[in-house]
Amino acid sequence: MPKITLLWVTDPDKPFKVFSFKKKTAYFLLGSFVFFCLATLILSSSTWMFHNELSQAKQQKNRLQNKLTSFENDIDRLKNTISDKKESINGLENKLSHSKKQLKEIQQMELKIRNYLGLDKSAPKNKDQSSHQGAFRHYNSTSQYNSRILENEHKNKTGFKQNIVPYSMSLKDNLDEVLIHLEEKDNKLSNIPSILPVTGENIWLSCDYEWRNNPFTSKKEFHSAIDIAGAHKTPLIAPADGTVIKASKNKIWGNYVRIRHNDKLTTAYGHMSSKAVSRGDKVERRDVIGYMGSTGHSTGTHVHYKVIKNGRHTDPMQYVLDRKANSLKLKEKYEQMAEK
Repeated sequence: MPKITLLWVTDPDKPFKVFSFKKKTAYFLLGSFVFFCLATLILSSSTWMFHNELSQAKQQKNRLQNKLTSFENDIDRLKNTISDKKESINGLENKLSHSKKQLKEIQQMELKIRNYLGLDKSAPKNKDQSSHQGAFRHYNSTSQYNSRILENEHKNKTGFKQNIVPYSMSLKDNLDEVLIHLEEKDNKLSNIPSILPVTGENIWLSCDYEWRNNPFTSKKEFHSAIDIAGAHKTPLIAPADGTVIKASKNKIWGNYVRIRHNDKLTTAYGHMSSKAVSRGDKVERRDVIGYMGSTGHSTGTHVHYKVIKNGRHTDPMQYVLDRKANSLKLKEKYEQMAEK
């Protein structure tokens, strides 16, 4: 069988070694060597490629991490911006709510002034007056417009925001016209009861102009006046100029006073601790006429205040125009009047 012989010489002075291999064995060894070299080359190449890809992956990860950090910073900035905007919006909403509340009060005051002046609410007096756009005498249409805005307020806040300017302008036009009318009737207004008949801040409405159960008989009856409570001997004042037609005492009203202001309006004040005027006295608005008490049929210190128009009792709060009425916590009453 053919063989392959290898001579192994280590030193010229020493004998050489002879290695003989079968040809198949030699080929196997050579092939194994070649395979080992190729495997080593492939493994080295793969390792280098993997290392390179790993390095690129790390670089990509760092870039993505930087972008993520940048996005997170942007998100934080946007959150801060949104928070600032929300605070700003809340502030504007609060201002809008306050403005809306003031506009309601103005509208309610306008209704009271109209009732106070006894003006025609349905139509203008002549053609020239009817041509004034948004005028006071266009009360019916303007009032319906204002009421419609208020009714839609809860349904569509945006709509109210958009309409608040024309709504305010319409009220301004109305009140400007009212002012002119007031100036024209200035001499007559001093005899119309337009303020609360009580001084001081520590007062409140203890009974409204409404149906109630009588505290003494427990029977349902109509309370045809308002009861204003306060401290004992709180000064009571005339709400308008007039003449005292009664200053007396009975079992029901206790100490009481009646004042005639004009040929249509009379006011009465009951349960006084004492009177400061006598029959026939002339009084001017804000003159002291007596002091709050609990005489007669009374369950506590208060004044029973009644307004009689053309011989019939009417709601006194329709004539109270001073803003001191807010201390009586009568906002609900104002809102009820605005809805009517």
